[in-house]
Amino acid sequence: MSIESDLAKWLSRELVKNRGADKPATRISLRHASPGTKGSSVEDIDLTERILSTDDLPTLAEEIVSRAQTDADGLGNIQRYIVTIYVKGEPRAVQRFPFRIRANGDEFEEGAEEAPTMKGLTSQLMRHNEAMAKTLVHSVAGITQIMARRLESSDNTVARLTEQVYKNMELLEEAKSDQHARDMELLTTEAKETRTNQMFEKMAVLVPVIINRLAGQKVLNAEDPNAMMLKAFAESMTPEQFKQIQSTLKPEQLILLAQLMNNVRQLPAGSSNGTS
Repeated sequence: MSIESDLAKWLSRELVKNRGADKPATRISLRHASPGTKGSSVEDIDLTERILSTDDLPTLAEEIVSRAQTDADGLGNIQRYIVTIYVKGEPRAVQRFPFRIRANGDEFEEGAEEAPTMKGLTSQLMRHNEAMAKTLVHSVAGITQIMARRLESSDNTVARLTEQVYKNMELLEEAKSDQHARDMELLTTEAKETRTNQMFEKMAVLVPVIINRLAGQKVLNAEDPNAMMLKAFAESMTPEQFKQIQSTLKPEQLILLAQLMNNVRQLPAGSSNGTS
């Protein structure tokens, strides 16, 4: 016979037992019985609001044994359990039903002792080592996943920043190219203005001389103080000084200087006429 059927018969006998109307069954308790201890509670079934019939007892017995089997699977080996019944007004259990259950997959032989023997300690140590190994594997796997996600995020960030740096370099090169183009345009404009100014300077130097030559007249006024000072300066120059000045002048400047010196030297001293 199975534990479920025995437990169902025991429940049927104990729950219908005549204890008086003032002492109904209030609770069914499933406890794990550990050697040398009071054991620990596994499951409590409240009967104050639950109406049980004879047909419900096999199902109830299967639920209790299934709960004990789950607890034994977690502990391993062969475990001992006690089902007790409590009635109203009694602090202690009035009846108990002890039974044993082997953990699923347990390697101990039938009838193995529950005492902490060498074989039992070895089995417990192996279970502890297995649990530690599983915990370590799960921890390492979790850490590896976290690091992998962080590494992927870091790679994406580095790639995004690298792309931004390349874009900034391209923008900088374009700005430099535009600056060079502006500088070249500015230099070209300055050179053009310089050539224009030089051309106007040469024209300003040569045009009066050419006009004086064509008109056959002297343009300087003898009564002009500046002209008188220039005449005095020209008359004070020695031929050696004049040669030294000529060596430093451009051709158009030499023409102007020669014409100017010639006109100044021909100015009559104290003359009131502006032309000769």
